[in-house]
Amino acid sequence: MVAAGSQRPYCGRSCSRFGQTDRRNDKCADGRFGHRWAIPRFAGCLPSVSSAGGFRQACNAVRGHAAAEGGGVNVFFDNCTAPLLATSLDGFISHFGHRAFHIKDVPALPNGRDSADEDWISHLKAQQTVWVFVTGDGRVLKNPATRSALRSAGLHGFVLAPSYQKTPPHQLASTIIWKWPEMEAVTNLVAPPSIHELPIGRGSKLRSLPL
Repeated sequence: MVAAGSQRPYCGRSCSRFGQTDRRNDKCADGRFGHRWAIPRFAGCLPSVSSAGGFRQACNAVRGHAAAEGGGVNVFFDNCTAPLLATSLDGFISHFGHRAFHIKDVPALPNGRDSADEDWISHLKAQQTVWVFVTGDGRVLKNPATRSALRSAGLHGFVLAPSYQKTPPHQLASTIIWKWPEMEAVTNLVAPPSIHELPIGRGSKLRSLPL
């Protein structure tokens, strides 16, 4: 672990290092997030990171989250997503203390894949661990009952942009992994509940949606 208060320039600002650093260079790795990664550039995605003070606060929030016992994030993929998306993301993030599950594999979900939206939302709300969800159905925001349940549950959610339906599975899986640093940043820095559109394209940023 790095001593508290240790500072190193990053993107023209000062960023407190956290967790394990890149031992080869003894510095935060550029443009990454999470275990031995630094906070990425957001290009306006998160206004709270735009100032030096906000950036330091963000770094400290991430460091505290990573150090907390049981602080890993669990990612839920609903029925409107392919199971391979969950297993692909899980294969990556499980190395950093997080997990990803398709609805059919969520532990203790009473009705498994047959669960209605309100059922899995209530199940995630009742858990003591941190859960976020990924859906391929933008209509989730058009159903008043579902929107009310999401607000009550205090979850972070990510809706795949409509173009995902025409995207080959291997490209879609790689896009979600590519976007994981931004997804994790939202989980750490934005107060729940929140919904963001997950774009299909590495050059596009997450877009906040009204909930």
